[in-house]
Amino acid sequence: MHEMFQSLTLIPVSFRPFFYATAALALALFVLGTVDRMRLWTLGRDRPNTTLSGARGLRLVRLSLTKFLSRDCLLAARTFPRSRARGAMLMGIVWGSLILLVGVLFSAVAYISPVDLGNYPLSQALAFLMDLAGAALFAGLVAALARRYFFHPAKWVKVPGDGFLLVLFTWVVLLGFVTEGARLSVTGLTLALWSPVGSIIGVVLAALAGGPMAVIALYPLLYLVHAVSALALIAYLPFSRLFHVFAAQVTTFAAREELQRRSRRIRSPEPSAARSNME
Repeated sequence: MHEMFQSLTLIPVSFRPFFYATAALALALFVLGTVDRMRLWTLGRDRPNTTLSGARGLRLVRLSLTKFLSRDCLLAARTFPRSRARGAMLMGIVWGSLILLVGVLFSAVAYISPVDLGNYPLSQALAFLMDLAGAALFAGLVAALARRYFFHPAKWVKVPGDGFLLVLFTWVVLLGFVTEGARLSVTGLTLALWSPVGSIIGVVLAALAGGPMAVIALYPLLYLVHAVSALALIAYLPFSRLFHVFAAQVTTFAAREELQRRSRRIRSPEPSAARSNME
């Protein structure tokens, strides 16, 4: 799944300017949406009177980096005590997305690098991790869809746009596996050690289509649809509530700081209140 940039040559030459412009627009919308969300944090719009109110952008970036490896973010430590199923769902989404992001970045580096990185053991290990990460992410997204539409809590605020994002996210991951399966259909199960999910899907697709050549012929179209869908997901993500899953390193830190500050206020009353009690 990490051969994303290496497959850009499959896009028709006449369509490439439009595709590159669409990719630039999606990235611009992602950056603008993220910056706007951070601006709301600094204004205290999301959570008034928190440690993020009035914070500078550089502090938010520093918090995002320093708190990234916290238990709240990577291990869903605040969610597991309330619901193990929801904690596992969040971990699947966060870890799956994180590993796939690393794979995409590796693909970008390999694409522009003068050295061929595709045959190195790191590439094979990354392919294996991305297959498992994609499966974990897909399972987490399916669980989130089931929770939203079939097993949601009694007190549940539905936002139509969030359901659309979950469906789009699930579609992108599923189509990514189908695209990978189409690419690997000609190899059968010979690459099952490094790409187990993709290889199995490739064998299934070849059996359904009547042969691997019929599947590989669809690979350029599948790749293009998958890429455009992924760009739509990137552009819309910062404007949805699902964004808090990936921004948890900041918001959970602010929530904990707020609770600690309130606890200190309860233990240490204001000086004026203390004086009035003594009079």
